[in-house]
Amino acid sequence: MTEIGTVTKIKENGYAVVRFDRKASCDKCNMCMGKKNAHIDYTLENAANALAGDKVLVDLSMAALSLAACIAYVVPLLFAVAAFLLTRRLAEPVQLAVVLGSIVLSFAAAAILDAKYFKRRRLKPKMLSVVKTTDNIK
Repeated sequence: MTEIGTVTKIKENGYAVVRFDRKASCDKCNMCMGKKNAHIDYTLENAANALAGDKVLVDLSMAALSLAACIAYVVPLLFAVAAFLLTRRLAEPVQLAVVLGSIVLSFAAAAILDAKYFKRRRLKPKMLSVVKTTDNIK
């Protein structure tokens, strides 16, 4: 999947901050668990030698998107089901507390998995090229 973003800042280490407009589908997802801004900023390797203000084409691999969805949705579900099965013989209030606690722990596990897997180069979004538009031609 490719998206077009705008370079907002060039960093000295060969990276660029790219801003993407938030899609309508993002409002229902809550995967970012962040503020509901009108945009999302990513720091990407500046492979296209883009300048601040340039529009760039960025490839978001389907493997990365699928893994992110798995981490965000499947990990908490597995924690909750495991907690439920392990506490079947306990009183309901205790069982509920353990299941809710496991969900909280699952978000910590998801954050760790996210940090581990998205540091892999093949799963990171990649800047492909500068998109030539009438806005960025000088």
